[in-house]
Amino acid sequence: MEKEKWWRFYKGIPPLNSMDIFNIGPYFITSLWVLKLTYGKFPKYFMSNTILHILFIFHGIKYIQRLNILSLVKLTKVQYLLIDAARALILYGFQYIQEKIQACFHSIQRKRVHSNAK
Repeated sequence: MEKEKWWRFYKGIPPLNSMDIFNIGPYFITSLWVLKLTYGKFPKYFMSNTILHILFIFHGIKYIQRLNILSLVKLTKVQYLLIDAARALILYGFQYIQEKIQACFHSIQRKRVHSNAK
């Protein structure tokens, strides 16, 4: 996406570039905390995530641009919001599938333990 000139990440602080600092730093941690605090309540998760993204995109990006971390080039703020919403859905969906797989494995293990106990 950076090759398409939708946005621009600046040089950053060695050994990390600005994209790494942005994605591994506050963005990543905030996404995980929102997921942890609202998991199992999808409407609350999606609304919380959307509100945080709106605050960042419409108010925070100007500060990020001043710090020479990120700037939007060919991407509008609304398009960026849609990308963030899609990322949020993927994150929630991945966690949901992961939970279902773990529950299935625990169920199989319980059946094995129960049948071996007899």
